[in-house]
Amino acid sequence: MDDLKEKPGKQAEVGKRIRQLRRSMGLKQEEFAKMTCIGNSYLSGIEKGFKYPKFDFFYNLALRFNVSLDYLFFGVEPRKINDKISPPGEEKKYVSEILTLEDLLWLMNHSKLFNDTVMSYASKFQLDNEAIIMKNIEKTKKRKIYEKKEGKSENEQEE
Repeated sequence: MDDLKEKPGKQAEVGKRIRQLRRSMGLKQEEFAKMTCIGNSYLSGIEKGFKYPKFDFFYNLALRFNVSLDYLFFGVEPRKINDKISPPGEEKKYVSEILTLEDLLWLMNHSKLFNDTVMSYASKFQLDNEAIIMKNIEKTKKRKIYEKKEGKSENEQEE
């Protein structure tokens, strides 16, 4: 299968990283496709750069296999989410070692990987819940308008 021509460009690079991930786990395409709930031919197309899955595929891949979205999309190391994230010369910190707010703030200030991962999840949450968010914003606006009107009418009655 590897001798077939691959599509050049970013899609092919993403596909190669997915293939590397699959191979590093010692999985055949059929096994990996089943684990990721896609067809074998679709996975083959992804690995060759001819198919580009939706964000949900990458999101589920990152969660299931503990691989960072930065690695999948851009090849940025560390590949694993819980790999070492500290800058050289400092005590090594791991995501699993976050115990205090101070640890979390340190991580937020020193890890592009962490920030990008959080932003990816926030974007997905917003997309998945956009209708609910907009509905709640409208309810809040209406409530504030109503409270403002009620406040004026009570003041007018007191006079």
